[in-house]
Amino acid sequence: MLLLKKKKYAALTVTKGFDGKLIEEKELKGLDLVRRDWCIQSKDSGRFVLDHILSGNDKELVVTAIHEHLEALAVKMRANELPLDKYVITKGLSKHPNEYPDSKSLPHVGVAKRMLKNKKPVNVGDHIPYVICKEPEVKAEAGAAAAAVKKTGGKKSVVDRAYHPDEVVRSGGELVVDVEWYLTQQILPPIARLCEPIDGTSSQIMAEKMGLDSSRFRAIRAGGEDDENLGFVPLSKMADNERFGSVEKLCIKCASCGVSNEFQGLLDQKHYRETNFMRSGLTCPNPKCVKKALWGEMDHFSCFNKISNALQLKVKGMVSKYYEGTLRCDDMTCGMQTKQISVCGAACLARGCHGKMVNVFGENDLWTTLTYHSTLFDLEHGMIEGERNAKGEERSFNKRAAIQVIGDNDKKTFEMLKGVADGMLEGSAYNFVRPSLFSMFFKESTQ
Repeated sequence: MLLLKKKKYAALTVTKGFDGKLIEEKELKGLDLVRRDWCIQSKDSGRFVLDHILSGNDKELVVTAIHEHLEALAVKMRANELPLDKYVITKGLSKHPNEYPDSKSLPHVGVAKRMLKNKKPVNVGDHIPYVICKEPEVKAEAGAAAAAVKKTGGKKSVVDRAYHPDEVVRSGGELVVDVEWYLTQQILPPIARLCEPIDGTSSQIMAEKMGLDSSRFRAIRAGGEDDENLGFVPLSKMADNERFGSVEKLCIKCASCGVSNEFQGLLDQKHYRETNFMRSGLTCPNPKCVKKALWGEMDHFSCFNKISNALQLKVKGMVSKYYEGTLRCDDMTCGMQTKQISVCGAACLARGCHGKMVNVFGENDLWTTLTYHSTLFDLEHGMIEGERNAKGEERSFNKRAAIQVIGDNDKKTFEMLKGVADGMLEGSAYNFVRPSLFSMFFKESTQ
């Protein structure tokens, strides 16, 4: 059984037939698969994912199959190998198209009005099919379907790019399905919701598999669930790759080879995993670099300045990003981003959307980034993390050898860098509560 929320689940049911044989069936309640406002391919992919989740196979096999399906589907869609009917979305008319007060926000109503204009019968209760296309490049000799959508102004909205499948066929190739819109709005969101309880995948990972910008699909979880504390693990007990998995990594440009690489911390963990040999984190990981030590610098002081400058520039960028105050709708099917604050609180500003606006880069994200920087140069934390990683990967970790590899000069450099990182961390008031907040509840004693 896959339980997403109350009244939203998928389960295998077993019943006994008239002949005494057991019949296995799927029962779906409240899932996107049973709704009409998803395209056919979205439902097909959802069934594929659901079949694998309920198959009883190992988690790794299920996750691999889902990722491979998404990769292959994205390639097929971008190669225009998917038939048009797979992109069709269907929505019903609850009243006559001309009676809708907000028809400009409803794609199927706009399509229905064009059908009426073309003398086609449209009645209350009809289900209107439509396809979202790219904005056509209107030429002087363009056909009727393309000429009908020519407008002045900026980029067309999704409503203006909705067409009846017959219009797409008659356009003679002028109207082209917007594959990227379907991947981001029709394929990824319902599958991400199905896979939300599964470890080993996320909306970010699936977006990468489909060739999308994964930063747009950072996992957003809303509180208030009855079981939100189930399996809770304190941040201090989490491994760094889990705690700081979504943090933008610190990258250093080598003075010798000119290549930028991620700064691994006290030790080059990637090199240790691949070769089982330890080396200091003050080493350029580029195998073609001729002067790897100290990131190509002449001495430790120059290396300290290089890393310290890179760290401070990165933090300034993160602080600027935080103060931009960009908000994003937590409903992936909407994806609206804005700096405008609604008078309705956290309500999404998009018409017809019931999502909530959350910070793209909030105070918790900034605090986590600053904490990540501090742990990079923490000797004690680095040793604990090295032992934890070695235990998880079933290999040994020699703490004494690691300290010897780092050396005294490297150790002093790391201590100075940690001082820089801690200074930035202490400049944040996120983790502290001002005592003055309680003055309104507790009066100062007069005695």
